[in-house]
Amino acid sequence: MRELAARAQRLNNAGGSNTVEVARYRFWLHVLTAARAGTLTPNWRDTLTADVLYEMIGTPGGRPPAAAASIGQCDAEDLALYEVVTSPAADWEPYAARGDWRSALDAWYHESIRRLDAYEPAQNRALGRTP
Repeated sequence: MRELAARAQRLNNAGGSNTVEVARYRFWLHVLTAARAGTLTPNWRDTLTADVLYEMIGTPGGRPPAAAASIGQCDAEDLALYEVVTSPAADWEPYAARGDWRSALDAWYHESIRRLDAYEPAQNRALGRTP
C-alpha cells in the first residue's frame, strides 16, 4: 500500500494526475461498456489488465516503449488499474442488483456520468485546453 501511495505522490509531483485520470476513465469505459452490453463477467476484477488500454488506443501487445515508461505512463496505468479493480462493488455489476434491472440501469447511468465528469477536465488539461 505504501508503494502505491509513493507512486501516486510521484505522479502528482510530476503532473501525472491527468494521466492517471485519463487511464482510469479508459478502464472504466471498457468495464461500463461491457456491463451495458451484457458481456461483463462476474469475475471481471480478476481478469482486467493494462492490455485493455493498449487495445483501445491501437497498440495491442503490451506495455508502451521505454520512453513512455520513463515519463510515468506505466505507473499511471498501474495505479488506475489498481483503483478500478479495488473499487467497491456496484449495483450495475453482474448479479449485484439481484434481478432489479431498473436499479442496475440507474446505477450504470450515474456511474457513467460521474466518470465522464471526472475525465473531461483532465483530458482538457492534458491537451492544454482551458475551460
